[in-house]
Amino acid sequence: MDNMKDMFKPRTAKQLLKTLRWEADMKVVNDFGEHVWLKPHYLNGKRIGITDCCFVDSPCERHRALNKQQAEQN
Repeated sequence: MDNMKDMFKPRTAKQLLKTLRWEADMKVVNDFGEHVWLKPHYLNGKRIGITDCCFVDSPCERHRALNKQQAEQN
């Protein structure tokens, strides 16, 4: 990109977001250094992104089941 301002144009930002490999039901380290699971984020019934769900060390029911399933596959 010739200009950093191009990065913030809607079409360019959308292309950038598509390159991210994060998705719901993934374990990541957030901005605070915490190991968390991600979940979909909705607004008015429409999915608008992803957000922190629960800590990896104390997962919610859904992520506890996913963690168990992943452990069984490995």
